[in-house]
Amino acid sequence: MHKRSLTKKICTIGPASWDPTVLSKMYEAGMDVGRINMSFADADEVRRVSKLLRDTSPDIVVLVDLMGHKVRVTGFDEDKLLIDGQRVKLVPAGQPIKDEDTIAVTYKRIAKDVSKGVKILIDDGNLQLTVEKVSKNTVHCIVTEGGVLKRRKTVNIPGVHLHFPSLTPKDKEDIKAAVANKADVIAASFVRDAHDVRMVKREIAKNDPDIKIPVVAKIEDMFGVQNYSEILEEVDGIMVARGDLGVELPAEEIPILQKRFIKEARERGRWVIVATQMLESMREHSRPTRAEVSDVANAVMDYADAVMLSAESSMGKFPVKAVETLNKIAYRVEQDLPADVVGGRTDATQVTDILMSHVPCDIATLDIKGIVMISKTGSSVSSLARHRLNIPIWHVSKDQRLVIQKNMVRGIRGILGSMTSVDHNTIARKVVQKVYKVYGLSKDDKVAVITGSTLATRFRNAIVEVATVGEILGM
Repeated sequence: MHKRSLTKKICTIGPASWDPTVLSKMYEAGMDVGRINMSFADADEVRRVSKLLRDTSPDIVVLVDLMGHKVRVTGFDEDKLLIDGQRVKLVPAGQPIKDEDTIAVTYKRIAKDVSKGVKILIDDGNLQLTVEKVSKNTVHCIVTEGGVLKRRKTVNIPGVHLHFPSLTPKDKEDIKAAVANKADVIAASFVRDAHDVRMVKREIAKNDPDIKIPVVAKIEDMFGVQNYSEILEEVDGIMVARGDLGVELPAEEIPILQKRFIKEARERGRWVIVATQMLESMREHSRPTRAEVSDVANAVMDYADAVMLSAESSMGKFPVKAVETLNKIAYRVEQDLPADVVGGRTDATQVTDILMSHVPCDIATLDIKGIVMISKTGSSVSSLARHRLNIPIWHVSKDQRLVIQKNMVRGIRGILGSMTSVDHNTIARKVVQKVYKVYGLSKDDKVAVITGSTLATRFRNAIVEVATVGEILGM
């Protein structure tokens, strides 16, 4: 198998990648995470695709991405041509459609929540309306950017707080399916504040109080941007969902926000995923555009944990080639990236955070080839990984779900291993032996072994030791 990038690759699974042979090739090409997009899936799909992914490799992370609240146009079967200057009326779905200029939308409060002058964007902003007046249940608009309106296209109303619940009925059903199928990660769409995240966690616990499923918040509108800091405190990870975000906000703001979100998440020890249109042209073509290559490279240079494919791997003509391309770009860029130490406090102890911040310098000075981390909770792993080392981190835990979940993080490879021995040396020796066999180290290669405290007081601090593979294994 070719070399895998430290940056993780998330692939949306769909008709183009359902075939087990294709999935296997995608894994070999570099896929780390399989995403199930619940906008196009139900409980049966979660069960079927989860099994497909785990049959492909037990190392693949299964991510269930909730649909969240989506407003769409509805009530017509044939395309409509909207012309600049044309006047149209928006009404809640279920209201009578009196003429061809009346369009239904799947949001009951449309006439209550908008006002004169508000911009309404349809089909990812390809069509634009401006509200002229509101009367009872009807919103009167003028078309300011026309085009062909197709059925079921999305509606965005930037800057307007729409009165949706934190979770839709479908979201609750999909969380139930995710829990039942032991999904590794759940992504919540259109997260506006910390309360939305807590509602997702509550729903997970309601279905199984004993299961721990990390939650990723997708930042997709102005409210998520404004409340980013409080959201960051509640979640395990962040997705920079540039599709809806680029409709809700001016497009030129998105690169700035991407860099800010990644930096702040790293400081807090949270994962960061960059998503949407990374290799969009590869839906139809076997080669990406130069701009797409630069976009992926920029996300890697921003030190994101993961980059994501959407339609490229779910519906595109070249799903395997798209993963391979994503991996090649990330791997090449990483060859020129130094470690990048950040400040801030993670969920680890202050002492651990300080110790981990010095490891990148030790790596460069001592020519360390890899790091073995033995961690029960994984907090020290997150504390170190945020500094974006240019060598792999092998995370060892007896908790199989934790091992898989940490595979979401840049540079981490999980290894399932027993930590029942009280003898620190015995544990380290067993782990290095496993790493030596699996990853092809030589006996002269230096590795750092990082474990928790061996003191009787059981402080949650870390011990860092450096030795050659031969020294540890007595070779």
